[in-house]
Amino acid sequence: MTSLIHDLKNDGYVSVTNQMVRECRRLMERSSKVAHIERILAARPGRKRVHSVTTLLALYALAIDQSRATEAIIARTAEIADALTPSQRQMLGLTSSYHPDQLYRLNALIASLELDCDADGVVPDGSLPFTLNALATDIVNAAIPDQIRPTTTFAVDGTDIESWGNYFTAKRRREAGDDGRIPDPEASMGHRTASQNAKDMFYGHMAHLATDLPEFGFQGNHVPLIRAVAMASNAEGVTARAGLEAIDEVRDLMPVEHVIADRGYTFATADKWASPLAERGIRQTLDLHPAQVGPQPGPVNLPGTRFIDGGLFSDGMPDRLLRLKRVPRFQGAAEHVEHVATFDERSLYAFRRVSESKDIWYGPAYAGRERVRCPNWPTSMTKLDLPLTTCTADTPCSCGARKTVRDFDPRLAQRHLWGTSDWEADYGRRTFVESTNSFLKTQVGKITRGSIRVMGRAKMTLAVGIILAIINMRMIRSRYDIGLTDESIPDIPAAKPPRRKYAARYKQKAKPRTTNAPPPKRGDRSALPASMQPPTIAGRTTTQQ
Repeated sequence: MTSLIHDLKNDGYVSVTNQMVRECRRLMERSSKVAHIERILAARPGRKRVHSVTTLLALYALAIDQSRATEAIIARTAEIADALTPSQRQMLGLTSSYHPDQLYRLNALIASLELDCDADGVVPDGSLPFTLNALATDIVNAAIPDQIRPTTTFAVDGTDIESWGNYFTAKRRREAGDDGRIPDPEASMGHRTASQNAKDMFYGHMAHLATDLPEFGFQGNHVPLIRAVAMASNAEGVTARAGLEAIDEVRDLMPVEHVIADRGYTFATADKWASPLAERGIRQTLDLHPAQVGPQPGPVNLPGTRFIDGGLFSDGMPDRLLRLKRVPRFQGAAEHVEHVATFDERSLYAFRRVSESKDIWYGPAYAGRERVRCPNWPTSMTKLDLPLTTCTADTPCSCGARKTVRDFDPRLAQRHLWGTSDWEADYGRRTFVESTNSFLKTQVGKITRGSIRVMGRAKMTLAVGIILAIINMRMIRSRYDIGLTDESIPDIPAAKPPRRKYAARYKQKAKPRTTNAPPPKRGDRSALPASMQPPTIAGRTTTQQ
């Protein structure tokens, strides 16, 4: 496998090794959907193809892996094929002469076979029973050995994939009404985060990636691996749908319990993002949009409460905690800790959910779980070390109530309160998917305009899927020093924190006392009946002695 250390020699290319050939061949053999395409094309009438789908796609992957910048240029596969030794050609399956037109035609044929159902949802004969996004996801996961166990938490983010076509040429031809000559008719202008070498607007497609994350509380080293990709257009309203498609692709291969995404997904309407996640049984961690910040009236059945920044709070909190500003991105460490501590202080006045699967909430002064003192709930007033609310006695208050709340906005539901230290640690795991984007653009690969020289979303989806698979293989080789062709691969457990065992969880609760007398000492049997009293020495019989 190629090293992550870039060498300026040989024009950015490396020599093809036997290991590279074997792993690219093994990559396509591990993909079940590539085998499905092989069966579909074998059943088509016509002249038999010279090379199999596995061989051509393995050669495509080898050309991408041979380029340090992971460029998907089909024309250069001929140079790779000519440079292979006879034994390497045999490993790859190249039994005859090769021309790039073979891969061009296969790429176009696969793009034309994408899922096309009729009105009744029936897949026509000869079509793919899956989308090309599912094909790309299958190839991406085929690059990860089964011994590397995934977690149940994933982050979703989009990254721009620029088209090889020219935007100004497409715009000029559209204005002239000549849509048939547009080089990439599915590409469009989109917005991306501006960087030092790129503008905030680009012409192309958007790749939505799903990356596995360590579980909350994990302290070890975690290597983010790409688990799914969904190519979509830059049209408005497509982001949330593409993100759900990427999540569904992961769910077809492994369980998904938690998703972390940015506001491009979470700020969508509830029916497009939050509700579909809840129907799938998936929790989320999100950052609030400025329009979602601020106090709002609380539920009708809980007087003296209000919704603040996505949480349910008591009105008994100090006024200084009512409106807290967002934690600034760039500030000193001491100021940052102090700012987060203010959010942690406000969390004491928040209502907590009894269970994530139920809509039952208990107040901050609920008996047995007090975090504050409230004069309307005498049980909490005995906890002198807790802060005192500003509630007035004999005034309607819900600080110690336990009731059902059903009118909670599903778009704001998350485990930790926004802005707190726990929320920061939870949401901070999303940086792993940002690292994945940097692997694709700068660190491991260098995907820019012209790196993928095919037109159309379908053809680019296949190319991006193979590129992401090569990046996964390089990351696994760099971190674990293992490859797909290794015989003995050690089992690598999922990035989960060690299970914490609490002794108090297994202890029985103390029974309530019914008398004011002090409890008997251990070993004191004076309270037992006479029949259960131990015999004295004077009262023992000869048999007892």
